[in-house]
Amino acid sequence: MADLTSSDLTYTAKEPINGERVGNSRIRRVFKVATEAGDYPTGGLPLDGGKMGVPNSVESVKVLEPSTADEYQYVWDHSANKIKVIVDDGATGIPAEHANSAFTSPDELIIEVIGW
Repeated sequence: MADLTSSDLTYTAKEPINGERVGNSRIRRVFKVATEAGDYPTGGLPLDGGKMGVPNSVESVKVLEPSTADEYQYVWDHSANKIKVIVDDGATGIPAEHANSAFTSPDELIIEVIGW
């Protein structure tokens, strides 16, 4: 399978659809983000600020509800604007990035994004 790209992520806005103002120019929005089946790209799942309604700057991303179908941990990488998927390696018990392993089925997260 090919690595997942930003075009393989689907964003569905939750209520309120247009978000809510937090501060002078920032918007808080909540989305369900779904991935297609495919390979997890090393470095994380690339987010698209424009599709999240914050095309100028993504200030923060929080995973509010991880997928119930997996045992992953999700960490937002601010510098790359990607969500890294962390998993126990099964051997040492030390969590590490998922790194080029296939997602055999679509994954869904509920995230909160703040930006402008």
